[in-house]
Parts: sequence; structure tokens; C-alpha cells
Amino acid sequence: MKLKFHTWVLFLIAVLMVCTVLPVGDYSSGIVHALWLVLLGGIFLIVFLIAISESFYSLLKKKERFNFTPLVLLTVLSLVVYLSVFTDNNKFWTLKILEAEIQNSQAYGGSLTLYNNQSFAAAVRSAEYSKTFQSDYKMNGDTLYLEREDLIAVTDSLFTTSYLRVNDTLFVPLAHGFDSLSIQEQK
Repeated sequence: MKLKFHTWVLFLIAVLMVCTVLPVGDYSSGIVHALWLVLLGGIFLIVFLIAISESFYSLLKKKERFNFTPLVLLTVLSLVVYLSVFTDNNKFWTLKILEAEIQNSQAYGGSLTLYNNQSFAAAVRSAEYSKTFQSDYKMNGDTLYLEREDLIAVTDSLFTTSYLRVNDTLFVPLAHGFDSLSIQEQK
């Protein structure tokens, strides 16, 4: 079956939506990303309805086979968006093992999430958006090493690269001038 133009448009929009929601590498999110996702979702639904209507018309009037490609695209896209946006763990391909929050009194905050595949996500949050920086980590005894050389620079000195775990609820930075991390959740 030859794929029609609207099927290619649906595929392109689906790829753009997946690129918007999947947390791969460093990324940022905020109101602009949410509006972009709603706009792409609206366009996707309009093109989807046109494609399904055309398929039903071709099935009923021309006795052609029904084109299931738009339905498959909608199902896969819905699953990926749901897993990335509406689940607790936005990296659905790995498990979150620890989540900690920066203890500070500044206008912006931060959180650190450790995953079981030895990767971490350090998020710098403000009222309008959040920026997330990712890399790998290693634990050596009670010391956590975040293996990213530019972490201090890209997070505006909110995170450092090494912390000492003093108890089940607190990471203390080994460098001076940084705030402690309060462990919120551990699995």
C-alpha cells in the first residue's frame, strides 16, 4: 500500500512530538514546550481525522483496503507521550533509585535524580522553566561523584561534582560554597 501525503505529515508531527517529550541528553522544559506540544497535538489530531475520514471513504465507496497506519501512529505516539509526560519517572526505560532536592533559600531550586543505569539528571528550576543536565555518576563508599566536568558552570554553581552522604537523608557537598542535597525519595 502506497503511503499518502497525510500519513507522512502525521509521521513528521509524531517525530517532532517525541523529540519534544523524550528526556534524552540535556534538555529544558517549560510553558513554551507545553504550548508547542499542544499545538503539534492539535495539528496531529486534525490531520489524523482527515486521514481516517479518507480511509473510511475509500473503504466504503471505492472498496479499497483501510489504512491502519494513522491508527498505529496515534497509538505509539500516545504511549510515548503518556510514559514521558504523565508518569512519575520521565525516563521510562530505566528506574529512578534516588531523588534529592537542593536546600537553599534562593528564588530558584534544583533537584538531583539518580537512575539504576548509573546516570543522573540535575535539574535547575525557576518559576517559568527548568533545565536538566545529564551524565553518569559513580558511588565510592559514601561519596557520590557526578561525572560531568562542566556541571558547576552549566548549573550556575547550584551543583558540584562530589557529595558525601552523611546519613539516609542528606548529601553534603565536598566543595565549599554549595548547598546540601536533602534526599526526598530512595528506592
